[in-house]
Amino acid sequence: YMLNQKDINKQTFTVTVADGVTGGTISTSPSGNVAWDTEVTVTPAPATGYELATLTYNDGSDHDIKAVGTFTMPQSDVTVSGTFQKKDFAITADGTPTSGTYTVTGGTYTIKNGSDDVTTAKMDDVITVTPAPAVGYELVSITWAPEGGSDTDITTEKKFTMPAKNVIVTVTFKKTDFNITKATATHGSFTVKKGDTEVEKANYQDQITVVPDPDDGYVLDAITVTKDGGESVDVTDDKFTMPAKAVTVSVTFKAQAPGTTPDYGITPW
Repeated sequence: YMLNQKDINKQTFTVTVADGVTGGTISTSPSGNVAWDTEVTVTPAPATGYELATLTYNDGSDHDIKAVGTFTMPQSDVTVSGTFQKKDFAITADGTPTSGTYTVTGGTYTIKNGSDDVTTAKMDDVITVTPAPAVGYELVSITWAPEGGSDTDITTEKKFTMPAKNVIVTVTFKKTDFNITKATATHGSFTVKKGDTEVEKANYQDQITVVPDPDDGYVLDAITVTKDGGESVDVTDDKFTMPAKAVTVSVTFKAQAPGTTPDYGITPW
């Protein structure tokens, strides 16, 4: 192979990668002393959670090479530089979004980065999930999982640190069981039922029936239902609608008037 005069006279110039690049590294091929008119390939390598933001070479003025990643060596020394930025990763929620709030059965929740509602976040951002149970419901769990990973329960702390992956957030609620306390009755007894089942707890808006059973010689006087705190609950035809609070059911009986027949709820022939 015979070198021609043009090859022999080709000068070399220095390719240098700038100091102080953070969030990744940059390399060139070839590097060091490079003959002018040689194509130089610039390879950025973002660190975990980062992406390339800018990529340039400078031979006295800056030239953007982010899109192509190569340049032809000029007849001067060159400095290659670039910047990296934290990448946005998606936060997917299992609820239906409405104005920054996600709705699921039994309540809503928000996902925030600081004070901002978010659907994306960067690695190391602290994400807060704030649940709001509907009336008569309570929080069951809050979990998050990185893409392809396992669920982590954050029901207590309600926040997590964003990984360098997309994540999914899941929030669940359940109906709250409210206690039904039976006050002591005299001259009879009673049961509290939901449908045909005797119950000691019920959910908000359940229809509850009080079934009185007076002793011989006594009849029903009154049924009263009070919420915790003392507020009364309407009772109609021995039935009431369960509020979103525990209740106390009281039944009183009175002596049967002489010469009357107790009403046992039986229609005569």
